[in-house]
Amino acid sequence: MYAPATNTTSSLSSHLATVWYNRKAEDALREKQSFWRLVEDRALPLNNGTVAQFYRYTNLGADTTPTATTEGAVGTGLQFGSSTFTVTVSQYADWASLSDLLIDTSISDEVSNAADQMGYRAAVTANNIIKNEIDNSAASFTLSALSGTTFSSRDGLHVSQLMEGLNIRPMSSGYIEALIHPYVAYDFLNDPTAGGFQDIVKRGGKGNERLFTKEDRGLLAIKDGVRYWSSTDVTATGNSPNEWRVYFAGMGAVSAVDLAGRGPQRTMDHQSSKFRVNVIRPGASAADPANKIAAYIAYKYTFAAKILDSTNYRLRKIDATSGIVS
Repeated sequence: MYAPATNTTSSLSSHLATVWYNRKAEDALREKQSFWRLVEDRALPLNNGTVAQFYRYTNLGADTTPTATTEGAVGTGLQFGSSTFTVTVSQYADWASLSDLLIDTSISDEVSNAADQMGYRAAVTANNIIKNEIDNSAASFTLSALSGTTFSSRDGLHVSQLMEGLNIRPMSSGYIEALIHPYVAYDFLNDPTAGGFQDIVKRGGKGNERLFTKEDRGLLAIKDGVRYWSSTDVTATGNSPNEWRVYFAGMGAVSAVDLAGRGPQRTMDHQSSKFRVNVIRPGASAADPANKIAAYIAYKYTFAAKILDSTNYRLRKIDATSGIVS
């Protein structure tokens, strides 16, 4: 004769484990650090102070007027001109400590969790230092979208040809490097006008594969000498409707200046390439004889970003709305 179980999880719940805890944190929504794509690296040697100075010569113009000189006389020599740019490197550091009781009783590896959080903070900080340097001068190299307020292929071509006309060379990659938000990229990729992205794709133009095999906030498209990188860490204006900044950089636009050997890592995706931090397990000491602080997590670097011109900017930016987000 069948009878139901007399002992169940509900009847014995007072001593049974009723919850299983995942011992690994789920991933967080994190931006990538894309602004490294717009800079060129420089180093300030150790024991040379905190200020780095860069310079550019002023080009001499052509001499198309014949000059009558006295035979045998040396004449007047030319004087060269230059401009200088200075940047002061600063130190950035953070730390956190973990108690021995937390480490000994937690169901997860709190030291690793803390190191991951601290590393992401370090990576985002360096990225934002570069972004802020560019944004602080953005009004000086702003362009307006050619087709209303949305970004189209014409805008990229406009920047490419404008830079070429100003003798601004591509970066060492061979391209003008651009950062574009996914919301703005929607209008760019969906541009059906003659010569637009969709039109080029239909005719088998380069970039067709980008419609089918997109990288996670990676390379989006190459068009008209511009290499577009999808980026969620660009500046949003907060206007109504909102606009997201599209950045363009040519050779010599922005420098990332490290105190030699003391600068931050060039990591653009903390999820796949962790920013290294210091993890210290100090043990007992005079300051903590009972060893109640079992671990420290910290980072430190000395760094600055600097736009390397103030008259002929090698940067351009366009603030654009999105056809999918207001």
